Amino acid sequence: MNACRTACFALLMCILAHWHNLARADWRDQIVYFVLLDRFDDGDPSNNWQGPRHLGIYDPRRSDRYSGGDLKGLERRLDYIAGLGMTAVWISPPVRQQWWEPKTQSTGYHGYWAADFKSIDPHLGTLADYQRLARRLRERGMRLIQDIVLNHTGDYFDINPQNGRYQANRGSIPAAPLQWPFNMNDPRRALDRRYNIFHWTPAISNYNDPDQEARYQMSGLDDLNTDHPTIRRALRESYGLWIDKVGVDAFRIDTAFYVSPDFLYDFMHSPDPSAPGMHERAARRGMKGFFAFGEGFGIDRNGETLQSKRIESYMHDASGRQVLGGMLNFPLYAAFDKVFARGASPAYLLDRLTEMQRLHPRWHWMPSFLDNHDVDRFLSSGDETGLRLAMLAMMTLPGIPVIYYGTEQGFKLQRPAMFATGWGSGGQSHFDLHSPMASWIRALSELRRSNKLWSRAGFTPIAVSRDGPGLLAFARAAWPDADPSDHFSHEGLVLMNTASQPRAVPLNLLGLSSIDPRWIRLAWSADGGRDAYQKGDRDAYQDGGRDAYQKRGSGIYKESEGLIVLAPGSALVLEVPAELINRPSASNNPKPAQGMVDLIAQWDPAKRLSFIADQEGGLPSETLSAWIGDGEEALSVIVREGQKAWSQPQSFVLKRARRMLFCTTDPALDDRGPSGTYRYPTGSHWEAIRAADLRKVEIVSDGEGLEFVVEMAAISQRWAPRYGFDHVMLTLFLELPKRSGGQFAMPLQFGNLPEGMRWHLRARLGGWSQALFSSKDSSSEREGTAVLADLAIEADPAARRIKFRLPGHLLRPGESWNGSRIYINTWDYDAGYRPLQPLAGPFQFGGAQPTAAREMDAIGPFRLNTGLSVASCDSKAVLSP
Repeated sequence: MNACRTACFALLMCILAHWHNLARADWRDQIVYFVLLDRFDDGDPSNNWQGPRHLGIYDPRRSDRYSGGDLKGLERRLDYIAGLGMTAVWISPPVRQQWWEPKTQSTGYHGYWAADFKSIDPHLGTLADYQRLARRLRERGMRLIQDIVLNHTGDYFDINPQNGRYQANRGSIPAAPLQWPFNMNDPRRALDRRYNIFHWTPAISNYNDPDQEARYQMSGLDDLNTDHPTIRRALRESYGLWIDKVGVDAFRIDTAFYVSPDFLYDFMHSPDPSAPGMHERAARRGMKGFFAFGEGFGIDRNGETLQSKRIESYMHDASGRQVLGGMLNFPLYAAFDKVFARGASPAYLLDRLTEMQRLHPRWHWMPSFLDNHDVDRFLSSGDETGLRLAMLAMMTLPGIPVIYYGTEQGFKLQRPAMFATGWGSGGQSHFDLHSPMASWIRALSELRRSNKLWSRAGFTPIAVSRDGPGLLAFARAAWPDADPSDHFSHEGLVLMNTASQPRAVPLNLLGLSSIDPRWIRLAWSADGGRDAYQKGDRDAYQDGGRDAYQKRGSGIYKESEGLIVLAPGSALVLEVPAELINRPSASNNPKPAQGMVDLIAQWDPAKRLSFIADQEGGLPSETLSAWIGDGEEALSVIVREGQKAWSQPQSFVLKRARRMLFCTTDPALDDRGPSGTYRYPTGSHWEAIRAADLRKVEIVSDGEGLEFVVEMAAISQRWAPRYGFDHVMLTLFLELPKRSGGQFAMPLQFGNLPEGMRWHLRARLGGWSQALFSSKDSSSEREGTAVLADLAIEADPAARRIKFRLPGHLLRPGESWNGSRIYINTWDYDAGYRPLQPLAGPFQFGGAQPTAAREMDAIGPFRLNTGLSVASCDSKAVLSP
């Protein structure tokens, strides 16, 4: 007995020691793996069938039903997650869900429709399963993050916006929340009205209205009155239970923007002794500095900071109090996506990073990500090279990196299963630690964890291309006033080239005279593969084995005339002794060029020019204007100042003419499909909005590219879309007269282009996603090959216009837009073009068989004549001067 007690005591001490070490760990140093539990792994098939079988609540054939993933499945895959280099696991909400939502015929498999905040959903397992998972994580020195929802429950009732009447969601399973006080949800009962647990409001119709955002129902989910003391206490009690019983290390807070910072401060810091805030609750368990980060889906356009400032207000309130430890970095996500998946200039990212450094004192504690469960996967429109470079940027910048499950396996669907029997898996298991992207993520994790300068040091921008894809260079070094534990002997340098041609950066701008191969931690290019630092290499060098380094980075970069020339699609990561860095300060007053001038434009070694400057230091504008990037007005040059020294970049602005090439109108109310019998879905105000009704298309030349302005019958923003419009997807097909091949079929839309047209480029443009494809490898079922291009989508709801742009670099040598044929149609999209069926459903179009063409309205085909100009749709075309 005594021996048993001794062993048990020793085990307890071991677990407490693990917990103590975890409590002391710095969240800046973590690398997080985000798991959607239902889609990760099915460790216990016996819990799959819950509720009435005839409803098909569990049906792995459908994306909106339970697939079978659970807590036991996650537990048995912890070695896989640790093998990727992850140090923490973030799980989707494990609490009891609304299993059946009859209006949309869908389920709460995802975890965000709560029925009981205090119990585990039986689909996922038991409390004992959850506790065992937490223990297994602690034994590995890993952390557990639980996703929580504070703003709403599931959808158990509606409020009519016209008359305020309550309507129960009949057929819902369960019929109401199972937990007090959240089950007091019927205002027809006097006691429920007196408690006022809910806001009794309809769905949000205007996400720009702060009152609606705070009190109305998001997507019809029942909005909690989080100003109410009873609700505040109930939520603290509910989620404090998971700290007490399971020992979760952190919370991710869903839809944080829909509750107030004051409520969140109370949730985290309340002094209530019987229902304390999460910090005190965790402290009672010996966990100091409990971490919580929120979701605020806010994305700023270039040069704007409104959403970033709002995000900051949830980390520090107006009085300077810390509210949450961090917020998901959605503005950074948008910059990653725009630069690495869409082919925009890296300047968009560098400018955003500079703003973050200014706005966010806790930038290092803000989780960053490339994929998540609410946005399209990176690879749904980007390519593997872009994903590798984006992953490298995320792992070497401030912020807590988050890897969404399946990214390491090249997933393109938003929420497919990792296990063979789940939805979207293709009948295969996907737990392969040796896949190309899994190996890349493991190498980057090792890099980040090997030196804390990558997770804790400051950020310094060095150089960037502003004319499209190209150069990005930045440094990571200790803050001048950093804590002594955050001083580093080395400085990190990250150089990457997102262009398809070489780019050059002067060594002296990096603070170097040359590159010592010992400093290279990682070198990679799309063509040359990866040459990462391997354990033992430095020892070999110190023993005189310099030859071991001679090939490091070969084919990826070269030094020439004081420049580092990076290969296309390449990256170089250095750790340089800090005392060897001697970086020049930027000059606000560059000297005018005089005498013989040797310059490089746009960091492109192919754009090099030697000339004799005039007395005023002028530059040959005719030559330089030809080097301006497509759609840009700025030209950046560096000038040689010595044998191996170059100037700071100097910028010049040159204007380009714009002219309208084409304009056409489309009849109103013809959005009824090819047969004229189509109907909009019955839910979410589709018929009233008629967001798929095209009215006019204008095409403008802005130099090398084409700008499209599409006028609609109406612009909806009911779902707070990223690009400013929802309830419609525009699809553009473009035929190039000098390009062979092409495709007649409209992929995934069950139809062919009219008038014998064939497309070579196809753009899919929605409120949450944009994608561009070439016709290579396309078919009626395959979208083709992804093409990197920033389509620059913008919406103007007041003018009912959607604007986007096809950049000139999409044309091959010898091609032009002249003679192109264009066809544009409308439908809607949610992880695929929405279904079509004889009778319309809540999210299904109606009026035809499922195999009929999926287009509500269309314009074209029409042919473009770039030699003509028009003033408006009512004017005649004239020859361009």
